[in-house]
Amino acid sequence: MQLSALPHHDHSWRFYAVNVICVIGANVVVTLRGYQLDIAVQLPDQLKNTGVRGLMGNFNDNATDDLINSDGVMIDANSTEERIHYDFGETC
Repeated sequence: MQLSALPHHDHSWRFYAVNVICVIGANVVVTLRGYQLDIAVQLPDQLKNTGVRGLMGNFNDNATDDLINSDGVMIDANSTEERIHYDFGETC
């Protein structure tokens, strides 16, 4: 695993980034821009359709089945933000 921190200062905004690269080719970038936290995850194509699951979906190019809670219940992708928060986000 490779870990690098890239602190930057750009005018009035503070910018910090941490990039984690794993041996399987996964790349996670966590960036703090002022008060906003961004998280980007990149997985290699060979992990597609292999059972990857998590808060960012299941990596099978089908956005309609990305919201599966910890009980295995699929939440409709067109649900309200409140339903997604409570029925999906709080169960993971």
